[in-house]
Amino acid sequence: MNLSRLPKSEQEFNDIPLRLLIASMRSARESIQLKIAEAIANGKLVSSYWALREREISKVYEEMLAYERAYLDKNIPKEFMAARKLAKQYLEKFGLKSRSTRSLLPINALQVVIEDAMALFQTAVDNGKSQVRQLFRATQQRLISELQINNAIASGLIETNTVTGVKSNIEKVLYQKLVTDGHVITTNVRTGGQRSFTPEYYAEMVARTRTREAQSMGVVNMTLEYGQDLVKVSSHNTLTPICKPHEGKVYSISGSTPGYEKYEGDNRVGYHPNSASADTEILTHKGFVNIKEFCESKNECIVISSGQPYQVEQKHIHSCKYWFELKHDKLDAKLTWNHNQTIYDEMGDYLKTIKLHEIFHYLNEYIRVRVTEEDSRFYWHMIKIADIKISLLESEELAYCVGVQSDKHDLVFRRNGKEFETGNCLHVITPYIDRTGLSPALPPVRLVP
Repeated sequence: MNLSRLPKSEQEFNDIPLRLLIASMRSARESIQLKIAEAIANGKLVSSYWALREREISKVYEEMLAYERAYLDKNIPKEFMAARKLAKQYLEKFGLKSRSTRSLLPINALQVVIEDAMALFQTAVDNGKSQVRQLFRATQQRLISELQINNAIASGLIETNTVTGVKSNIEKVLYQKLVTDGHVITTNVRTGGQRSFTPEYYAEMVARTRTREAQSMGVVNMTLEYGQDLVKVSSHNTLTPICKPHEGKVYSISGSTPGYEKYEGDNRVGYHPNSASADTEILTHKGFVNIKEFCESKNECIVISSGQPYQVEQKHIHSCKYWFELKHDKLDAKLTWNHNQTIYDEMGDYLKTIKLHEIFHYLNEYIRVRVTEEDSRFYWHMIKIADIKISLLESEELAYCVGVQSDKHDLVFRRNGKEFETGNCLHVITPYIDRTGLSPALPPVRLVP
């Protein structure tokens, strides 16, 4: 297998606008962190001081909403049209012609996608503002208490060795979350409770989810315009139980074509576990644990994805014949050959997620590894792909998969003491022409980032 000659995807996610969005969100987050820290460091007793600081921070939050709105308004329709174009090119290869003079998509459908995304982001921002307000009130109350204690000392009512300036637990927690960790926005979880994120991470997660939705809508829409009702899920030759039932499967958009299940609910693309070898460890809320034991256990259920705790949706064990092994003095990974790997530029900014068998096309890009120091602190280190020894291994072994409720699905693995970040396998849909009973050959097109 000459992997260096494998073709690149003809259509790849245009991530320049996304990188600009992430940079803008990061700048806004840093501004909020600084404003909160300065407000507390120079804290006053009067409420007008805290109200002013709160308004200043609220303006930054509103800027975040404007960044997200601008991105979605421009790029959701763009990705929808790009997916339509690719689907059209494919359909016309079979001599098909459009049966409609206009799009069959309801005129407000894309706007619904955008507004739904903005509603989620608005909630996350509102929750963030609320936590800033809580932190400021807790800090103000502490300052007032300190003044009262100091006045009591001056009046001789209490002894001078009385402890002052003790932060409440809520003040400590919120300061850690907002200022130290930069998790300045908080989402509501369907099952109850909340999760906090950095705005750049959450903005990217929302953008990618809605982009994928718009792209799928584009494919479905164009397929219907050409009088067709079937779409096919891409095939990666995976043996993963959660993916395998859908790989290469044809679905009916309307549900009316005999012999085909309707393309809805669990049949929609989005079945993405992370597959690794048995000697790999996975980062959980309890630290690193062996992935084999993790998958076999019925107790462990929380892993760390992109710095956040996530409930595990799926654990699977399956057989795999082909593996990629990546070796470097700071990296040791063994992953299934069709596993996706997150890559970055030299500065550590996210570029895209690629298939491992495409990795030779990206020798000038970087993989991110995690270096943990003796005091348990860690930092991210970038390794150029060209400097990694990459081997394709043929060995029938069990692969251990973990699926999480994270859009990016980036998890932290460790093998032989070396920690690294990895991604997941992605599936897409394309039109399917049921003429000969066989699926027509499809060019290597990837509609989903």
